[in-house]
Amino acid sequence: MTTVLFALAAFRPDGLDTKIDRLSVVARPLSEVASQLSAASGELILVSGALANEPIFISLNGRSVQEAMDQIAKATYGEWSHKNDAWTLIQGNGAAEASSKQRSKRLASLKAGIDKKRAELQSADWGPDSAKRVVGEIDAARARFKDSFQVREGERPYVTIGGAAIHGPVQIVLAEALTAVTPELLDSIPDGRRFVWSTRLNRLQKPLNANLGNAISQFAQATAGIFDEAAKSGKQDYGADWNGSLAYPKQRVVSVSKVNLAIQNVHGTYSAKVQLVGANGEDLGSESATFTVAAEEPGREEPQESKPIPLNPASREFVAFQGTSSGPQNSMSWAMHSGGGLVRLDSGQVPTAIRPSAALKPFLEQPAQNDFLGLAIPEILAAELDGKDYVAILPDEAWSKIIAESTDGKIDQAAVEKALGSEVERIDGGDIGIWRPLDPLSAQSKRVSRAQMQMLTGRVRAAGFGHIKDLAGYVANRGLTVGPLDPDATLFRVSMPYEYRTLTSGTAFDADLSVILAGGPDYAKGEFPAESPWLYSKMSVPQRAAFERLVLTRPDPFASMGAGSISIGVSTSPPGPDLAADNEPTERFQNGFPADAGINFKVFIANGVLARMKGDPMGRLMSGEQLGALTGFIEGSGGANGDLRITEFEEYLLANVRNFEGEVSGGFGFDMTDGAVIPGARAMPYSQLPADLLKQGEAMRESVREAMKNIGPMRRGGDPPPSR
Repeated sequence: MTTVLFALAAFRPDGLDTKIDRLSVVARPLSEVASQLSAASGELILVSGALANEPIFISLNGRSVQEAMDQIAKATYGEWSHKNDAWTLIQGNGAAEASSKQRSKRLASLKAGIDKKRAELQSADWGPDSAKRVVGEIDAARARFKDSFQVREGERPYVTIGGAAIHGPVQIVLAEALTAVTPELLDSIPDGRRFVWSTRLNRLQKPLNANLGNAISQFAQATAGIFDEAAKSGKQDYGADWNGSLAYPKQRVVSVSKVNLAIQNVHGTYSAKVQLVGANGEDLGSESATFTVAAEEPGREEPQESKPIPLNPASREFVAFQGTSSGPQNSMSWAMHSGGGLVRLDSGQVPTAIRPSAALKPFLEQPAQNDFLGLAIPEILAAELDGKDYVAILPDEAWSKIIAESTDGKIDQAAVEKALGSEVERIDGGDIGIWRPLDPLSAQSKRVSRAQMQMLTGRVRAAGFGHIKDLAGYVANRGLTVGPLDPDATLFRVSMPYEYRTLTSGTAFDADLSVILAGGPDYAKGEFPAESPWLYSKMSVPQRAAFERLVLTRPDPFASMGAGSISIGVSTSPPGPDLAADNEPTERFQNGFPADAGINFKVFIANGVLARMKGDPMGRLMSGEQLGALTGFIEGSGGANGDLRITEFEEYLLANVRNFEGEVSGGFGFDMTDGAVIPGARAMPYSQLPADLLKQGEAMRESVREAMKNIGPMRRGGDPPPSR
């Protein structure tokens, strides 16, 4: 039978004229709204396909069922069909047309971005005086950093500076590599994913089809020029061996064996990073460029005066937790048991316990019944539409951008305009406001499963929510076990090396249950568990091998190469060779462990201590150097004569310590200590610690103490983060 589409005005059974005093819907699926309209009108009203699960917001007063259906059709680009005595909402051609229009805009924006970036990169010409300029810039930068490290007289440290290289010719190689990049190619990369092209590809990379011969020759000539100029000028080293972006070429003649080009998409911002790999696998140089899709909504202007939008208590609480903050940020610090010994995973201060209010709890514990879009959006609609009736559908991304733009638990009009500008179309429906996605098909495809929301939300530096009983299947499917734990125990997700999709930021860091901690009943009281099993200890041998291979042996050459990400490291032992990692970016280990973690990781094995207060099983696990740094911090900040004392920790137990230092692509850095107390170790005061252990941290103690003296006294605000 042929289905006939027509306007409701042409066919008006009495049931559709039924007036509804008040229709209020907050982030509920369209199928539920159809059921409400059916009950009010006596008509059978249905929603088909992907539209059935689309969350919608409705506030209508004294409107007929027909009026509600008309406005819903506008908000969904939908059409109503009448067949077999049933009204069915289907997606009309307007949705595809709107999405196609947005795609054309994206492609045009991307083409302009690529062309502009290539022109900028190609302007990095290499002339007769360029080598001298680079040497001068490196020497000037070294002079700025020379006061950042302090060592004892006679020692020659190894200083590694991270960040963008000064060498211009790498930019020219990137410019030529981008000739293989088309707007359509960029648009095909899913949000949050990264792919790698290469001139000598492995089985999961894509071929890099670009003529790079001239650019590579220019790079080789420039490298030789810098090498010669540095030798001629005598190059200032300030008593240190320099590595990273401020290192000079270690050899005059370089041989480029392959070129890798990695491109990542995060919310329409594409980061393209090129890497030159030497004959022995060494990293010869990297350069990055960024293209952004920023299609502004026509006719929209920034508000002259941005005012905060009133939020109800649950929304305000959620925004304060999920958004940014101008105050100090929490970071993870936990105690765990592994292999029979007490273990400490420490990356800073112990975070404030998460105790959601009764109003917020339903969203966290039952997101399928309490959609997260119900937080903040109703208040925004009321404020933006000045209290008039509305029907609105918003993409998850629009909501996530609004939350991400919030500061200190507040949302203002400017944040809303910025978030909605490229996501939402606003239709003037007279006395009814209509909001709908500019790209409806994309919005539908990117909807996150509401049933999984509690595992997908959570601050990067803090924790996610879930319970053992709810996640048992998820855990079992990955071959992991959680041991004999209370089924109501809370799971905490420690943010580590990999990207996963979130509602609030699009990407975050995680190792897919490998570092989820389970908290016992004490946590419900706002206390931190003294003994929290780490799921790493529950992994099978192959799973452990996969995870260790992931985090310990696969550094990412493309991590944090932007000009804004500068890191400095000082050590008294030479760094290992700067090898290029030949990632297979789309491969994942079984059991959920990704091969492409986007992380630089270093591991230092040392003797150390578990420092704690008497009767406290947690304490802080520190290497000898970290203990020296803490001691120097206390002494240099005046703590030895004031309120901070060495006796802050009353007893120490000797321990075997592994110190992890890492940086994840995107700029998230961490410094963690893992290890175990030596079997049979007795508690002792600081004065009885072995001399060889204290000697390990003596240099760090002196340098930190002097640095703190220069900074001046500090008021007590908690222990400093572990340092090396």
